[in-house]
Order: sequence, then structure tokens, then C-alpha cells
Amino acid sequence: FSGDPLSKKMSFGGTRPGDWSCGECQANNFARRTACFKCGEAYNPNHVQSANLIADAIRAPNCPNLRRILLGARDEDHAPILEALSPPRGTLRDIRLQFFPGRSYPAMMSFLNDEQQTYNLRTLDLKFTTQVYAPPQSLDSFASGLLTFTPNLRFLAIQFSRLCNADSFLQHFRGIDSLHTLMLDAARNPSVTSAGFSNLYQQLRNCPNLTELQLNYSSRHARQFSASIADYLETGQHGSGNNPVHLTKLHIEDTDSRLDDAIPTVTRLLSSGCKLP
Repeated sequence: FSGDPLSKKMSFGGTRPGDWSCGECQANNFARRTACFKCGEAYNPNHVQSANLIADAIRAPNCPNLRRILLGARDEDHAPILEALSPPRGTLRDIRLQFFPGRSYPAMMSFLNDEQQTYNLRTLDLKFTTQVYAPPQSLDSFASGLLTFTPNLRFLAIQFSRLCNADSFLQHFRGIDSLHTLMLDAARNPSVTSAGFSNLYQQLRNCPNLTELQLNYSSRHARQFSASIADYLETGQHGSGNNPVHLTKLHIEDTDSRLDDAIPTVTRLLSSGCKLP
């Protein structure tokens, strides 16, 4: 046995006044420690203090015209800043956020479910890091609510972690008329099913302004997905669908499939005369 068993117990249980969370691995440490028991990262008291200072600086009526939020720091930096954005100001255009375990995910979901905050949002770029767990129910409501809460969204990019149920998002996604770019990365996520991708491609027909589509996944349903892609492209470009396809960039990657899984789709598109610039 190695390490400090009491510290390990505290890392999964409650904390006491003065205890601190490591900015590198998020393990909880006793107040007496000057470095993390788990990874050795030195204690940085400015880590949380800086977040609180930023939160105080952007509270209303400060920064009334705030337009961009770019957060890539650890969890403790996220929640106070997101919570400080209330009351709604409606000026935000660009949100790029990297989730770490802790309070940042529920704080962000609460923020995104406020139409007064997100109505004018143009860019939403979310990355779930390895240990972040997103409950299926929250991803359901998030996906279905995008159309309502972000009707002017043009760029949507989401990287799912292994612990996120990406299929819940795909099955409840609703097309957004203003969307120009859609990038979904579920390569590390085993949850993707044919039902999820079937709904996604149906909803893409409700995105008439979509010009760039990038999908990265890992699934045993490669042939079904390829057929769905072909249906989407053929229907739109032959004019038989409700909306034409205007894609100028298409990137599909299945990390588990073999080359011959894609051959039927490529052959079908070439023989049909489907053109993709």
C-alpha cells in the first residue's frame, strides 16, 4: 500500500474548512498539505481567488455588453463565473467552455436553459473532459432545448467524453435553421446507436443553411450510418427534400469501422451524380 489512505478517503467524501482541490487532478487535499497527495501539484491559493475576482468583475452592472466567454481552466474557475452572469443580459454571442468534474456542468446547463441569456448566441463550443459524467436526462433536455434557447446559433461543436451519453443528445437533437457548422466528436463514446444517427440526419434537413458537417464516432453501426449520410445528401441535392443540401465541407470518421464499410456509400453517391464541392 502507498500514499495516504486518509487523504484518499477525503478525496471521495466531504471536505472540511481549509481543505483544497487540486487544480491539476481535482483530488481533495487536507489544509495542511502544500502539494497534492495524488499528483504532487503545488497548492496555488490564487486558483480559486482569481475565479472569484473575475466573477465579481463581470457581475451586473459591470460588463453590461459582455459578448464572449472562453473558459479552459479547472472546475473551480467555472461555476462562480457562470453564476455571476445572472441576471440575464442577452448580449452573449460566443461561448467556448471546457468541462472538468464538479460544479461547472450543472452551472452551464442552468445557464443554457435561460432563453434571455442565450437568445442571441452565435457560437457554442463545449468539450467534456475524460472524467465528466453528463446524465442522459440533462443531455436530452439540452439537445431538445437548443432550438428554443439558441434559435440564432450558427456554430455548434461538442466533444463528448466516455462518460457522456452522446446517443441521448443525438436522439433529441432538433434542427436549427440558422446553423452553419455542426461538429460532433463522440470517438471516445461507446453509446452511439443507429437510432441516434437516424434522428440526427432527419433533423439535418431542418438546417437549410448548414455548410460544414464533421462527425467523429466509434460504433459497430457503420453501414447504417453510411446509408443515412447517403440518404441525406441524395435527397437534398436532388431537390426532392424539404430543403436542399449546401454542404461545402463534409468529414465523417468512424474509428471502429473498416474501409469496406464505406465503399457502398461512396459507390452509391458516385453513381447517383451527387456532387459535393
